[in-house]
Amino acid sequence: MAAREYIHYHQPLWDQMQVNNRFCMKKLYDRAMEVAVEVNWKHVIQKNYARPRAILYLWLSCHGRLATKARLKRFGFIHEYTCVLCKVTVETIGHLLFECSETNKIWKEVLGWLGINHQPQCWEHELEWIKSNTKNKSSLAGILKIAIAETLCEVWYYRNADIFGNNSNSMSITKNIIDVISYRGWIHKKYRKRLALLMM
Repeated sequence: MAAREYIHYHQPLWDQMQVNNRFCMKKLYDRAMEVAVEVNWKHVIQKNYARPRAILYLWLSCHGRLATKARLKRFGFIHEYTCVLCKVTVETIGHLLFECSETNKIWKEVLGWLGINHQPQCWEHELEWIKSNTKNKSSLAGILKIAIAETLCEVWYYRNADIFGNNSNSMSITKNIIDVISYRGWIHKKYRKRLALLMM
């Protein structure tokens, strides 16, 4: 979105493509990306084989754009901003995703299934942990990327279901997450051996 302010700089390239009567989206995209700010968590999104909707929620979270109650209150849409799940503190991204007692339980179960001993903490700490543990090209790093996106997506659905009165329990959510991780990961051959061990 920041690149839209620099669109007039691309006019010479556009004119050249019109003269040649040949449009190339890649050239225009590459030129636009020259002014884009590069984020240090892009590898968490790239080559992540989670469902597109899960990747979208991950992307929104990394940008701090998830429509939590704290964010909606800041824009004046609501007045009450207590977490709908634990009803204890303000519903920020960090609280909802990792610090809330209800969602923390889901993360621990999913990470436990993956064989990762990690206690989820605040959002900033978790984003650093996610970045450092998904940098390499191992099968575990790839499966972890899927797990992070899918868990985040299901936590968001769980929160929304509670708001709109569709009660569900964390055990069924964890099972759904594990099923989706297994299905999405199995499509890619290099993940199959590790997934087979996890499903035993």
